[in-house]
Amino acid sequence: MSQLENDFEARIRAALLECHRLGYHPSDFEGMLANASAAHVTEKLVTSGVLQAGFKRLAKMGRLDLSVEFIMLEPQFESLFSNKQLREAAQWRLNEVIQH
Repeated sequence: MSQLENDFEARIRAALLECHRLGYHPSDFEGMLANASAAHVTEKLVTSGVLQAGFKRLAKMGRLDLSVEFIMLEPQFESLFSNKQLREAAQWRLNEVIQH
């Protein structure tokens, strides 16, 4: 795993700790992370076409900054997610969940 992938994994794990601190326990997401890298899980979620319940919950909590979509769009991870369509999908999902 590259240093950038490790940094992304650490950023996702920090977001999970904050979710737990707030009383939200995304066990399905954590289960996915037990079997694959954070970058792989993120790509799978962002391209799924479904706005997952956990993603909607983060929106209702006003904490989209803890979502994989938001984190993958942070400038330091741009080269990890250099696929323009993937980044556009993440932005679309953020826009969609905000509107609903």
